[in-house]
Amino acid sequence: MLPLTSFLPDRIGQQIFIWAHIPLLWLILWLDEGKAVSWVRLGVSAFAVVHVGLHWIYRRDPAYEFNNPSSWALIVLTGVLGLLYLGAAALHQ
Repeated sequence: MLPLTSFLPDRIGQQIFIWAHIPLLWLILWLDEGKAVSWVRLGVSAFAVVHVGLHWIYRRDPAYEFNNPSSWALIVLTGVLGLLYLGAAALHQ
């Protein structure tokens, strides 16, 4: 069901899909213009916060598969870091 990993065994494909987000996010931020505060970074941070909410809303859906400690650690940590970045950017203005 997960993009690019459907040919793998479920557990392995799920973990690769989850942990591949870290280098992908790093690449997006690295390709940004490099300012401390930018629209790309603000957008990624805002999405990280919204992303936590979306996972929370869908957590009881029968098709929801991200109900393991690995997924939730990355989801919540990214949301917290996004919220911290938005707060720091607001203070920087």
